[in-house]
Amino acid sequence: MRQDSGTSDGNCLVLSNVSAVYSNIITALRGVSLAVPTGGMVALLGANGAGKTTTLKAISNLLSVERGKVTEGTITYDGKEIQGTQPEYLVQRGIVQVLEGRRCFLNLTVEENLAVAANNARRREKVLIGSMDDIYGHFPKLAAHRKSEAGKLSGGEQQMLAIGRALLAQPKLLLLDEPSMGLAPQIVSQIFDILRTLNSKLGLTILVAEQNARVALKHADFGYVLSNGMILKGGPAAELSQSEDIKRFYLGIGEGDKGSSVRASHGVNIDWMA
Repeated sequence: MRQDSGTSDGNCLVLSNVSAVYSNIITALRGVSLAVPTGGMVALLGANGAGKTTTLKAISNLLSVERGKVTEGTITYDGKEIQGTQPEYLVQRGIVQVLEGRRCFLNLTVEENLAVAANNARRREKVLIGSMDDIYGHFPKLAAHRKSEAGKLSGGEQQMLAIGRALLAQPKLLLLDEPSMGLAPQIVSQIFDILRTLNSKLGLTILVAEQNARVALKHADFGYVLSNGMILKGGPAAELSQSEDIKRFYLGIGEGDKGSSVRASHGVNIDWMA
């Protein structure tokens, strides 16, 4: 079931020529433009320092915590400009972000972590996830460890818990920052399989910032390559994954070069084959 679109062009989120700086000195984003269709799954690809996290925090207005700010451009969500809107109000409107590093309450059990999220959630007219049992249905591994402290879970299980908590906030747009970081390839595939299921079956709109281009483009509908704070190229995920131009010039992979992590002349160091 797809969520209803609040925009005439069918996009849940649109960034138009967005630039951002830290400490009024360091330019982090330079004219970033991208669109996330309602009910779609979009991958934002790039190396560490490319601007992926800054882009997500610009959307959720968390840059000020790190002395950053959007200096130019517009961010439109559900048909309305949102730059400068307080983060808690954005959550109420349905923008929920899973930050890099998972950030669970390590001394609380899985069930207690989810209960905190459920108690803090504001119910909407259309509920994405009705209960903690729904979370356990999507993440069976969490059900098996519901009484375990989050600090005793594996990295993959903690990532599942972080996503589960975000789902209980009833997102219309889920932002994920490097969900594969530090995880084994098999666990990464499982997490992206679950994200794709949430997208296709529940109509959840997803924007995921990720270094693992192969797995991200396998599951996403559309992708953008970001480097040095600029969008180098965007297109359908299937086309990007097969583009020799992207692999050779932006991702540093040409014919006969099958390394898992390589550096291109543009400074992009991104896991393509991992």
